Amino acid sequence: TYYDDRVLQNVELHEMAVRSAVLLTLADQDPVRVATAEGKAELKTKLTAAVNDVPKAKAGFGGIDDVYFTSFVMQ
Repeated sequence: TYYDDRVLQNVELHEMAVRSAVLLTLADQDPVRVATAEGKAELKTKLTAAVNDVPKAKAGFGGIDDVYFTSFVMQ
C-alpha cells in the first residue's frame, strides 16, 4: 500500500477475516483459467478486492493497491 500505517494496522487487526476472504476467493477459481497469464491477472484483481472489502466493511476504508505473487503452486 502507498497509504499510511493505518491501512496495515487495519488489515492486521482483521487478519482472520482477510485470510478467510482470500481463501474463499482462491477456492472459487477455475484451475485451467488461473494457469494462464490472463487468469492470474484476473485473480490478482479479485484478491485485491477481497482484501480491501474486509477493512472497508469493518473500518470504512481499504487501501491495498495490488497483490503480488511470489510463488504460484496449483494442486
